[in-house]
Amino acid sequence: MVLLLFCQRISAEIAVSLEMPELGEGMGRLEALLAENIAPAMAEIDASVADLLEKPKLTGAFSTAAGLSSSLPLQGNGMVSSEYSLSLGSYASLYSYTFDTDALEERFSQLSEEDDFEFGVNIHLVNAGFFFPLKKLHPCSSGFVSLAYSDLSGEEVFIRSFFIQTALGHMPFREKKLNRSFKWSPLYGQIAVSYSSSRLGTEFETGVIEEEFELDPDGNGPLIAQDVSIEIDPLVKLGLESRIGTLTAAFSSGITLLDFLHCYIGAGISTAFGRTDIAVDSSDEITVMGYLSGLIEKEGRFIISGSVEGSAPVVLLPYFFTGLQLDISSLFLRIPFQYNPETGISGGISMGVSL
Repeated sequence: MVLLLFCQRISAEIAVSLEMPELGEGMGRLEALLAENIAPAMAEIDASVADLLEKPKLTGAFSTAAGLSSSLPLQGNGMVSSEYSLSLGSYASLYSYTFDTDALEERFSQLSEEDDFEFGVNIHLVNAGFFFPLKKLHPCSSGFVSLAYSDLSGEEVFIRSFFIQTALGHMPFREKKLNRSFKWSPLYGQIAVSYSSSRLGTEFETGVIEEEFELDPDGNGPLIAQDVSIEIDPLVKLGLESRIGTLTAAFSSGITLLDFLHCYIGAGISTAFGRTDIAVDSSDEITVMGYLSGLIEKEGRFIISGSVEGSAPVVLLPYFFTGLQLDISSLFLRIPFQYNPETGISGGISMGVSL
């Protein structure tokens, strides 16, 4: 027997189904009574799942963090001295209502199912970039393509992400060599478009749910009512699924010392759109104890699956950035840092080769 329910209070996209435990032949009445008494446990799980999925602030923060990450691969491209370069790096962004570590530690130590606050992260574990000239367009113009992919799974956490970006850059003023050890790049501008799709998931235990009741096998007959209890220990898999697009414009200026140390500073703004949804998946066994435990021929299961629409990112994301690049022959190491006034920080590291 399979009962299908829908959590209308959360979203019509979340399906809750109950596969009833199966008893022996001729025990249809007991199965019906068992199904009737399982209903309170189902309602309790429904309420727990609803608390986990109603997170507009959290999903909005993850959306915004994904928007902030999109501008990191662009940084420092004006410092590349050759016509072509390849790079490989890792980047991460954090968007939080506070950066007070004590406050965050206290908040997470007391975390409950109902909590919802602005805290989101986005990670590009492996991000490749290709910088190339566009002399046919303009002698001082350049192009940039960035691609990231990650698929990492652990016992309790998994990360899957994809990111693609294209950009055009232009240097309106040529580099000025002030002396043998000091150069200045007055201005470098970039415009870029990007798309990212990511899923960050974890497992969440809602706690053991137990219901105790009596079943009378023969109604008004001579047999006495028997004690029965059911137990469900839900292990819910939650996934934050972000699909974010951005349009970015950035401008920077930099200096070069002794032909190997580059420092740059700049500002930009991104327009972000899309949203982060919450997906849920759970399939847990129903344990029947007491009078009926020896009569179960097939264990029952409680199944939850689907997704709930989350929140969009902050639309306009202004930011300031700075960073260093070290050149060793044709190799370079770049460390970018970015600050967003809406309480967002980003950073990373990349290594590359000038061709």
